[in-house]
Order: sequence, then C-alpha cells, then structure tokens
Amino acid sequence: MGLITTLGPLGLITGPALGGVVIDELGWPWVFFVNAPVSILVMTVGLRMLPPGAPLRAPDRTWFAESVLLSGAVAALLLALTFTASEGPEWMMLALAAVPLLLLWLRMPISRAVRDLLRTRGEAGPHAALVLAATAFGTVFFIVPYFIQRELGESLSAAGITILAFPAGMALMGPVGGFLGDWWGTRRTAVLGAALFTVGLTLLVPMDDSWDLSDLVWRLFLAGCGNGLFNAPNMATAMTHAPPSLLATTGASTSLARTMGFALGPALATLAWSALLH
Repeated sequence: MGLITTLGPLGLITGPALGGVVIDELGWPWVFFVNAPVSILVMTVGLRMLPPGAPLRAPDRTWFAESVLLSGAVAALLLALTFTASEGPEWMMLALAAVPLLLLWLRMPISRAVRDLLRTRGEAGPHAALVLAATAFGTVFFIVPYFIQRELGESLSAAGITILAFPAGMALMGPVGGFLGDWWGTRRTAVLGAALFTVGLTLLVPMDDSWDLSDLVWRLFLAGCGNGLFNAPNMATAMTHAPPSLLATTGASTSLARTMGFALGPALATLAWSALLH
C-alpha cells in the first residue's frame, strides 16, 4: 500500500509544475490537450498488461439509471460551485439537489455491494478518515495557488512549483508509512500521520502577504509528509477488514471517498470565499 499510494503523488509532483509552464507559455486551453497522449498511453498499457475480462455488453436500463443519478448529482455540485463563486453563497443550496439523487442510487440493487461494505465492522472509520483528509487536501490545493498569485504576485509557474512541496512529502513518506504500518502497526502509524498532517495544515492557517514562497514550501512539505504516513496504513486497514468477496468494491469505494473529499474541499473553500466577497 505504501508503494501504491506513492504513485499518485508522483503524478501530482509533475502535474502542477507542467500545468503552470503550459499555461504561461501556451495558454490555458492547452492544459486539456495534455490529457490526450496520457490517456492513450494508459489505455495502451491497460490493453497489453491487464488480463482480459468478460466480453463487453450493451448497457442495460440499470446502467442508464445509475448514470443519470450520479451524473445529475455531480452536475448539481458543479453548478452550485460555479454560481456560488460568481453570484453569492446562497447558490450553494443548489448542491442539496444532489442528496435525493444519491439516496435514490443507494436504494438501487447495483449499490448493494457498497452498502454491504460500509456496514462491515472496521470499514466506516477508514472511509470517513479518507474523506476528511482528502477534503483538507483539496482545500489546500484550491486556496494556495490563489494566494500565491493574488497576494504574493507570483506567476502560475511559481505557484505550480511551490505546491509541489505537498506531493513531494507524500511521495517521500508513502513507502515509510507502509514500512511503519507493517512494523509498528497500521493504527498507530495512521494516527501519527494524521497528527503531522494536521500540524502542517494548522501552520498554513495564518497566511498573509508578508510570507514568501519558502514559508509556504516547508509547511506544505510537512503536511504532505503527514498525509504520506497516513494514506498507506489507512488504506491497509480498509482492505484488511473487507470481506474477500468485496475487495474490488473496497478499492473502488476508497477511491470514491478520496474523490468526494477532493470535491468537498473546493466546495467549502468556494462557499467561504463567496461569503467573504458578498
């Protein structure tokens, strides 16, 4: 798990720096074109390396219903964020439209595996911890670039390079978290990582224009180290408690928990920002 949770930060290390350079030199539309060769490479590797599964089948009504419900929930959240940033915090109420859509999805037979997993003893805690950590992570990556550009007057490239300190700490401590989890215990290692992560984030709170980039770098690096220590043992705990028949569902649900946190972080930051502006 330590090695697996290190691969994601390696992508985060290259992404912001490359994105800042691309925007500064070529313009923001080119950021979307970067995804094309990466996607082609990933699909090629998948076709060559992954074992063949069952033949593809045409989607049925259940698939379409699930797509409509989940896409509608995501659309409600994105529209709420968009209008909140421009029109005011009252537009965040639009996000509530996602709640009944998600509840309807949870009542569908296709979501039974997820429901069974979350009812399993020892699974709710790691999933909740992932959501909370990813929410904090998403908030940092949403706010810090704005601070660097608007308050410190630095370029997008400088912002991208600066926030690399966070995933660099994650990549460095990811394998360490896995090793400590095996040797010292996953629970204690996860708690240590969460504590270090919290300290790093707390030190970021009093951001002001008297800081320079170095003040941000070491705080982001400290928080990233804590997150790296936390991820592997927390993921290992979730996989250990999962029933053998739900291991694949556990991998998907932990990814979903992290994605939910990444969405919640910018949502909360946008709401707070909009409230201050309006």
